Amino acid sequence: MGTEGRTYEIIHSALPQRDGLPRKLEVCRDITERLESEERLRQANSELDSFVSMVSHDLRSPLTPLIGFSEFLQERYADSLDETGMECLEEIEKASRKMLDLLEDLLALAKVGQLERPETPISAERIVREVVYELSEEIRKSDATVTIGSLPVVHLPDTLLMDLFRNLINNALRYAGEKPRIEIEGTLLDGCRRILIRDHGPGIPSDEHELVFQPFKRGSARGKSSGTGIGLATVQKIVSLYDGRISIEETPGGGATFVIEFVDLI
Repeated sequence: MGTEGRTYEIIHSALPQRDGLPRKLEVCRDITERLESEERLRQANSELDSFVSMVSHDLRSPLTPLIGFSEFLQERYADSLDETGMECLEEIEKASRKMLDLLEDLLALAKVGQLERPETPISAERIVREVVYELSEEIRKSDATVTIGSLPVVHLPDTLLMDLFRNLINNALRYAGEKPRIEIEGTLLDGCRRILIRDHGPGIPSDEHELVFQPFKRGSARGKSSGTGIGLATVQKIVSLYDGRISIEETPGGGATFVIEFVDLI
């Protein structure tokens, strides 16, 4: 078989010998098909993201007037419609807004990964404080307490880092029960930047730790909480695209702790 146009991988490893003389083991393997499969997968993912982006954008257009006319009818004809009619209009508006939220989340998910790493590292602590300020009204309504500890710098675009923390804090506000307590802190040890987002709610069953990161999947503890099922999928996509990993641990005393790790990014 010819080798033209093919790619090979050569791996060297030490091979100890009884005589003490240095030896090495060399393995050469053809990785052409693997690289071609990876390229096809990257292209398929790119096409899928483009399709989701296009569909999300096109479907948002008719939803805007649908919401607007629903609000107009409720205000203009509140004295003319009976209770059933008003409830129907409220349900139309509510369903339209939910669909709009879903499309916005899908669009955000499709856009993840299109940004280059910044040349200088970003302060995760600064980003968290900005997100908490942005969500201050939701935090007040939930009667929540958010504690921010020391956080490391990370090599991610600040907009995606904001999306990451926004989704995780919103998730805790929805599912951490009454008067949520949310603690955010991090460590830097041997090149590993570790960020923890901890709540003290009902927690997430261990058999659902992988499930909740899948699009449109929500844990059994969701109750009547709102949500599109896209937030944690977006978080995982951001983390994985920037060579990190995310996992869930049980908070001592009850609750869920989301653990994000980035290794040797800067």
